[in-house]
Amino acid sequence: MALPETPPESPKAGVAGAGVTEQSVPPADCGDLRRRIEYRLRLMQTITGLERLWLESWVLRALCLSCLAVMLSGVLPGLPGWLHLAGLALAAGGLLAAAVAMVRRFRWPDRQDTVRRWEGGHVHRPLTASFDRLSQGGDPLTEALWLEHKRQARAEGAGLAVGLMVPEVAARDPWGLRAIPVLAFVIALTVGWQDPAHRLRDSLTPGPVFPGRGLTAEVWLTPPAYTGLPPLTRSLTLPVATPEAEEALRAWKGLFSALPSGTRVQLLVRSDAAVDVHLGGMALTPDVLDQKARRWDLVLTPDAERTAPEIRISSFWRTWLTWPVHVVADQPPSLAWVAPPVSVARPGADGALTLPLRGDDDWGFTALSLELRREGEEAPPVALPLSGQPKTLRSAVSAALAAHPWAGLEVQVRVRGQDAAGQDGLTDWAAVTLPERSFTHPVARKIIATRKTLMTVAPPDMIMVSAALSHLSAQPGAFGGDPVTFLALRVAALRAAVFSAGTVTPEARQATGALLWQTAVRVEDGRLAGARDALEQARQDLADAVERHASPEEMQAAIAAVRRAAGAFINELLNRMEGMAVPLPQMSGLAMSADSIDRMAQALEDLSRLGSAEAARQMMDQLSRALSRLQSAASMPDARQMEMVSRMMEALQEAVRQQEALLKQTFDIRQDEPARRKGTPSRFASRGMELGTEQEQLAQRLKDSVGAAGPDPSLMPESLAAAQSAMTAAAASLRSARWEEALESQAAALSALKKGQGEALGNMMSRGGGGPMVLMSPGGPGLSDDPTGRGGDSLGTAGQPIPDKPQRAKAWDLLQELRRRASDRNRPAEELEYLNRLLKLF
Repeated sequence: MALPETPPESPKAGVAGAGVTEQSVPPADCGDLRRRIEYRLRLMQTITGLERLWLESWVLRALCLSCLAVMLSGVLPGLPGWLHLAGLALAAGGLLAAAVAMVRRFRWPDRQDTVRRWEGGHVHRPLTASFDRLSQGGDPLTEALWLEHKRQARAEGAGLAVGLMVPEVAARDPWGLRAIPVLAFVIALTVGWQDPAHRLRDSLTPGPVFPGRGLTAEVWLTPPAYTGLPPLTRSLTLPVATPEAEEALRAWKGLFSALPSGTRVQLLVRSDAAVDVHLGGMALTPDVLDQKARRWDLVLTPDAERTAPEIRISSFWRTWLTWPVHVVADQPPSLAWVAPPVSVARPGADGALTLPLRGDDDWGFTALSLELRREGEEAPPVALPLSGQPKTLRSAVSAALAAHPWAGLEVQVRVRGQDAAGQDGLTDWAAVTLPERSFTHPVARKIIATRKTLMTVAPPDMIMVSAALSHLSAQPGAFGGDPVTFLALRVAALRAAVFSAGTVTPEARQATGALLWQTAVRVEDGRLAGARDALEQARQDLADAVERHASPEEMQAAIAAVRRAAGAFINELLNRMEGMAVPLPQMSGLAMSADSIDRMAQALEDLSRLGSAEAARQMMDQLSRALSRLQSAASMPDARQMEMVSRMMEALQEAVRQQEALLKQTFDIRQDEPARRKGTPSRFASRGMELGTEQEQLAQRLKDSVGAAGPDPSLMPESLAAAQSAMTAAAASLRSARWEEALESQAAALSALKKGQGEALGNMMSRGGGGPMVLMSPGGPGLSDDPTGRGGDSLGTAGQPIPDKPQRAKAWDLLQELRRRASDRNRPAEELEYLNRLLKLF
């Protein structure tokens, strides 16, 4: 493309070859212009070539963008392997055909194409004129004019602008279809901008062309926590081809035969092909873990049972597995009265309301409450005691309602039971007169009588209540001149006077009634009532600290407060018992209780320091029960009741001693007699007949003694009935010389006896008063139900083990060692990170 350096041609050379030729000779003084034109001519040739390349490749570029858009969209990995591969092959063929067509049509521009493109639509064509020659020679003037014309044309050509590419693709694509791949690519890139490389890799690596050689499915079933059912898991390989696989398939389907409502299902499927899961015909959205693994999470509900009777695993071309799902709906609790509620008055103690209930719930009751109403007015519900999460209620529930504003009045009551799903069960309304405490102090009795009048009369008649309270406050010597009692009576009298002048709200009436109750208790019990309230407050503060995982300093302060409050309460109770001449064996139970409470408090402090939250909560439950029993010891039963309870306890303790003796004799016989063949008579057969007779007599004596001590058989615990049945079975085994069966039955009878001691005493105390004898019963503070007689508190309310003292000491040593190692900065970083994760648990 260089412009040749040749002498000026003769004017006589003619006109052949006019244009850019080897014979075109620029003037000598136009060297700079010639070099500039040469440079721009080469640049223009490159631009023209790129224009042609862009124009001829627009189909190929559109196909490339379309393919990228499809790959970024993530559609291809979800197709079967053969269809995925066919799509890739079709795309590759289209790209190859477009590339071949582009190569065939593309031609690099020559010198004339470049000059023609550069001049464009210029009228005078200066580049072509600058390289023209004369058609024939002429005189010197003509040649001079010709050279001047060429110089001016070349100068004008050197001033032409190179310009940008103008490929003119629109001429090839008048409909603008090339915009569709661009838009599709932008949309796909927006969708898959987080992992474009992963999407491109998955799109370029299809699965097997013939999938279906098998898949592996794993399922995890997690029932709701309140059911107490353990999580279940199964794995399955499809298709089923062996007897072992068929057994696994039956076990898989058996998992779904009866699932409680709210069960969480996690299904993981590994397959080379794309797999779908349908629940009742509706496709579920999976979590894609990798190219071969997908996971589905769903929660089964009763709605799912009605609309989704089965789960189906399928792929593009086949159904792998279909199985039915049965969801068991959580049924609401059922509650009913076994007998009408009974109000029991206990001399010297708070009255109790006995509620004979029968209730059932599929997964257990979580709360019981007593609802009361009177003459169209409803009182706040009263929480009833409930141990654990029982599925059945077959015994009477006792409620202490002596402090209730309606104590001593006829009301209607019903019990509401609630399960973990929030469903309620209700009894019918039943009429009963609420129990009230029998006060012995004259002033306390008058205060309670005035309180009852306050809760029943109309506002205009409350002036009489005000006058009665004012009269009592005017005699301070009757209540020992206690300033607190005096002020409480004056405040209550003023409130009653205000009530008589207008309307009174139920809240104000109940608040004044509560004030009078506290005043009467203070007059009756003296400082013992304050000590009991302080103990209850300390217990509640400690329970709150355990529940919210308080700091070790707060826990130590709360535990110390409980210890001080329990000590003060026991001292006041001892002083009161001395004044009432309570027998020494009953007073010794207080010392045992104080020691047990101190041990429980120390164990709770150790568990809190170790960070064992669940064990600490269970120990707090035990401590709460011990404190409740200690508080109930303040109620003094009458002599007749104490005699009845004492007689029953003596009978049960004697039964325990005799059962232990029989168990030991049976064990000795089993040790002395080696294993004998079936059908061979035992050489201790006669001794077995004697032991069987003794065992049967013991069962009859237990039945007679329990019947004599417990006038109401419905209040006797089921444990004693179970003990009698186990004794009868043991007697039959002893007569037949079946020593192993006899030992099992005798051990069960002994365990039921020891458990029934505490339950029987608790039922009788709730019906007829507690007193300090409650501290002497099995199951009291510091005592256990272990059939071997071992003490301790190793089991929580849920049956979970609570670490004993050696275990807590060992755990503390391990915790200190972990802390020591974690503080050593010379250890590897991985080990330090692991130690820090462990320490976060504490």
